Amino acid sequence: MLSSLLCASWAVIECAGKALPRSSATDVPGGPGIGPLLQDEEVLRFLSEQAQAAQWIVGICTGPLVLGAAGLLQGYEATCHWASHDLLPATGAIAVDKRVVVDRNRVTGAGMTSGIDCALKVIELAGGEDPSWSIIVPELADRLRLRR
Repeated sequence: MLSSLLCASWAVIECAGKALPRSSATDVPGGPGIGPLLQDEEVLRFLSEQAQAAQWIVGICTGPLVLGAAGLLQGYEATCHWASHDLLPATGAIAVDKRVVVDRNRVTGAGMTSGIDCALKVIELAGGEDPSWSIIVPELADRLRLRR
């Protein structure tokens, strides 16, 4: 049963059979509890529907396996947590051994600390500039820009 997913504006959306607005990004985090999601038709259908209008489809850690189970990585290069990396081809994804992989509008991160790298890449892609300049303390950013 679909109870919650991390999507859209990086916030948890609770679902109770209600129609949800489309999002500009669909993000599926991973972790040790994804097993049941891989066969949950309601979750997989929800992800597939949300992805139709999403500008970015993002999976981090073992989240890409859920995206793959929803058919969203078929023919796309992707990565995921090293302990599950060998499972990616079974979802139709082309497994790539990198921390972050961008293939068209799919962005996948290998997990844990590379999840931060993945999030920064999505911010960069969505915003059109290096996100480190807008995330670090503005005064420090101004000083660093002067030294470039």
